[in-house]
Amino acid sequence: MATNLENITFDYAQIGGVRLHYAKAGEGEKLVILLHGFPEFWYSWRHQIVALSDEYTVVAPDMRGYNLSEKPPSIADYAIEKLVDDVIGLVHYLGRGQAAIVGHDWGASVAWAAAQKHPETVWKLAALQVPPASVWRRNQTFKQFLASWYMFFLQIPRLPEWLLARNNFAMLENALKTSTAEKNVFTDEIIAEYKKTWRGGVRLHYAKAGEGEKLVILLHGFPEFWYSWRHQIVALSDEYTVVAPDMRGYNLSEKPPSIADYAIEKLVDDVIGLVHYLGRGQAAIVGHDWGASVAWAAAQKHPETVWKLAALQVPPASVWRRNQTFKQFLASWYMFFLQIPRLPEWLLARNNFAMLENALKTSTAEKNVFTDEIIAEYKKTWREPFALRAMINYYRANILKRFFGKFPTNEKIRVPTLFIYGEQDQAVLPETVKDISEVVDAPFEEFHIPLSAHWVQQEAAETVTEILREFLAE
Repeated sequence: MATNLENITFDYAQIGGVRLHYAKAGEGEKLVILLHGFPEFWYSWRHQIVALSDEYTVVAPDMRGYNLSEKPPSIADYAIEKLVDDVIGLVHYLGRGQAAIVGHDWGASVAWAAAQKHPETVWKLAALQVPPASVWRRNQTFKQFLASWYMFFLQIPRLPEWLLARNNFAMLENALKTSTAEKNVFTDEIIAEYKKTWRGGVRLHYAKAGEGEKLVILLHGFPEFWYSWRHQIVALSDEYTVVAPDMRGYNLSEKPPSIADYAIEKLVDDVIGLVHYLGRGQAAIVGHDWGASVAWAAAQKHPETVWKLAALQVPPASVWRRNQTFKQFLASWYMFFLQIPRLPEWLLARNNFAMLENALKTSTAEKNVFTDEIIAEYKKTWREPFALRAMINYYRANILKRFFGKFPTNEKIRVPTLFIYGEQDQAVLPETVKDISEVVDAPFEEFHIPLSAHWVQQEAAETVTEILREFLAE
């Protein structure tokens, strides 16, 4: 039976330190929350969320760790008490005092525990397939023990993840398809939806404007977010589909916990994955600061996906290394300071992010580029849980390799390329960007803007926009 999902909307709720994605339908006075189990996601309730929405407000979250919800790194983060807190927090986030909680599988376990711990918040409880923990334990038999073998298998570190992911999740697919009373409950189309969630990866938030045939992706740097491209995303949207993501670790995008999660290779994979997610085979990639570093690497590794490349302020890693001077080394002092564990995060957060605010306001060629109103928008993103550490992890994952590691120096950029440089940059010095054309084996253009510093797409917004427009049109 097909279910019309058109009236379902999607949003995120910040519950404590975890962001939960949820599906929602209906505007009824009473709230019903539907909790899924393993290895599913909100979609397992697609029939009920639509059917019940004629009388109730129905919300089906992705439980923490699933699909588009945040995935905390520690095993302890998935204790039943925290799962219960998520559900009760979601009720309050939605502006309600009570909800009917309906759960299946692990969702049922959470529903039982929520009703037991917070009866004042649960106006009705419905559990599917799984009894309360005390009843399970009281009724435990050797036969049930054997049927639960997988629960004990899953205690083994790493091996289960590897086995479940093998052969395009064949074990999970088989488990779903062969465990129903009738065939074809889990069709290939439904399994395909499940596999999207099992593949994990990183959830990226992005801004989008325009419906043009060609795609342009704008990549920001440190310590910014998509908003640094606000002028260009609007101006270019008359001719192109323009997308400005929050890079992983920034603003509303997911923030993986490990330093290794911010290696340049993974950042490149994010960008190429975004192109494909948007249903395109190619994009023009435009990057500033760290976004420029990622853009260079993406064009070098995936030239078939990049129809044009534009980089602002930062040269390719090989050019930076070739042109490195002692003066540039001193100008890059902060990159080495950020290698220190924990201390940079503490200092940058002090006094309402005073150090970051001062760095932005005092590093422009002219005053008032970063007004108090703009800084307020930036501070919202810096306050996001784990955001400062994630932003700094770009430096921890890549800078020492850039300066001291081994990498090919003879690889050429083979796509049409544009380089824009604000000449008053105090972080990336003029001698560091010399002779970029030598590593580009394709049409190359370079523009210097004398009265701009590092934040060139905001300091000289109209000039940068027009340069980009002409370059993209050629």
